[in-house]
Amino acid sequence: MFHLNLSCNHCESPACVANCPTGAMYKDDDGTVQHDDEACIGCQTCVNSCPYGAPQFIEEDKIVQKCDTCRALREAGHAPVCVEACPMRAIEFGEMDDLRAAHPDAVSELPCTEPAATTTPNILIGASRGALLEDFNPVVL
Repeated sequence: MFHLNLSCNHCESPACVANCPTGAMYKDDDGTVQHDDEACIGCQTCVNSCPYGAPQFIEEDKIVQKCDTCRALREAGHAPVCVEACPMRAIEFGEMDDLRAAHPDAVSELPCTEPAATTTPNILIGASRGALLEDFNPVVL
């Protein structure tokens, strides 16, 4: 058994961006996938397109929102909240090339996730050998 928590993977080829009819979902210059609340019409096409379930429809606002990697905090020189709050220091944020060099055994997909070739997620997972077994059949609760 293992735990996997996925937020937005800020994919290289994000399905949410490709399918958003208004351009509310877009790739920012820093490589992250961002959302423009003003351009969102709440159609949820991005929600239905994302294989990771990252965009979420906010019923009371009638728009979609998603992780923005704490953009305002990063612009102020801080790390994203998830990085700072993780008690095990198991979450890192940075340039993918640097993270790959620091974690050469990390993977971008698991048998229980969408194949990485689908959207090329910018995520590295330090997975146990058991989590990588091809005959692994997870039970989702």
